[in-house]
Amino acid sequence: MAKRSFSILILCICLISFGAVNAQSIPYRAGEVLVALKPGSNINALVATYGATVKRFLGLNVFLLGTQIGSEEVLVTLLSRNLSVNWSELDYLLPVSDVSQYSQAFVDQQSQAFVDQRSQAFVDGNFPPELTQQPSMVQIKATEAQLLASGQDVTVAVVDTGITAHPMFVNKTVPGYDFVDRDSDPSDLPGGAGYSHGAHVAGLVLLTAPKSLIMALRAFASDGKGSVADIYEAMIYAVDRGARLINCSFGLTTRSPALDQAVRYASGRGVLVVAAAGNRSQPNLDYPSLQKEALGITGVDSNDVKADFSNWGPQADVSAPAVSLYSSYGDGQLAWWSGTSFAVPLVCGEAALILSIIPTATVNQLVSIITSSPDNIDDLSPMYAKSLGAGRINCLSAVKLALR
Repeated sequence: MAKRSFSILILCICLISFGAVNAQSIPYRAGEVLVALKPGSNINALVATYGATVKRFLGLNVFLLGTQIGSEEVLVTLLSRNLSVNWSELDYLLPVSDVSQYSQAFVDQQSQAFVDQRSQAFVDGNFPPELTQQPSMVQIKATEAQLLASGQDVTVAVVDTGITAHPMFVNKTVPGYDFVDRDSDPSDLPGGAGYSHGAHVAGLVLLTAPKSLIMALRAFASDGKGSVADIYEAMIYAVDRGARLINCSFGLTTRSPALDQAVRYASGRGVLVVAAAGNRSQPNLDYPSLQKEALGITGVDSNDVKADFSNWGPQADVSAPAVSLYSSYGDGQLAWWSGTSFAVPLVCGEAALILSIIPTATVNQLVSIITSSPDNIDDLSPMYAKSLGAGRINCLSAVKLALR
């Protein structure tokens, strides 16, 4: 029966190859498909029907299947018609939001000496003024907000390329995981365009909420690319292990049932997902920032004008600085980097400040405070009025609102 079903699958591939043209332009991992089963369904019976294999259980009711290379799209179609299946999708490959040429990190050539001189300050958690007084921190009134709240013990899961060894992270992390190499060491690896992306993001969270904690979840390789399966697993892991916030500095241009499910799972358990709008300069946001349960973040420059690369749209929730942010890079270095990826951790940091004041805050309460406290910037980008969210975040206003 399994052999016959597999033959049918091959026949379908042939028919589709000479019939409907593949309209899918988003790359995906060859030989892999995700499937979510309805309660009571049997995964072994399902894979036997289509000649597939179970590669991994991803959490909840979702499995990663192995299939013959070239048959992925047909298998997704066949699975979607099976009454025991909730949804199925390709294992899309997506980038962190800021690995294009314009947004490569500009590494501070003096940073190594600077870190050596300032290392004790880093360890003590008193970051030097070059970091704390940079334009983006002044813009969002982070220093003033930190006089009232610190983000004490709030765990922020950073689903990214991992983090590097850096003085900024000493005593600032909780155990994470590497979903790329499948081990407990979520260290970023050099050699690709995405190297230190996660470290840069994590550093910005800590600059905004200095006593928060980073849960590094490596779901992207150093080339800056990750699969939906690994990202889904990382998000479920974050929720199940006590994170209160999930930083998603990545995006997909098509809707993903797996990311939808992961965001809903997080939201339903009191965990806020904060996601990048994307850097295509288009009037629509990337997923998962476009999902209603997530907080979608657009980017502005130091003058509160829409960053030229940032996506925009009426679904955006708030904006934050996204141009030339100065943060951790490599093993003890510092760098400037631009992109909506780096607006997201500022909002996560703001949310951590709020949670350190109201530890029991629900997702809806968090979102309400974050979207009720920004500075209105519509007059500065009139072409994008109402398309950059409620305004550019103001951490001091958010903290004061939380204290009421």
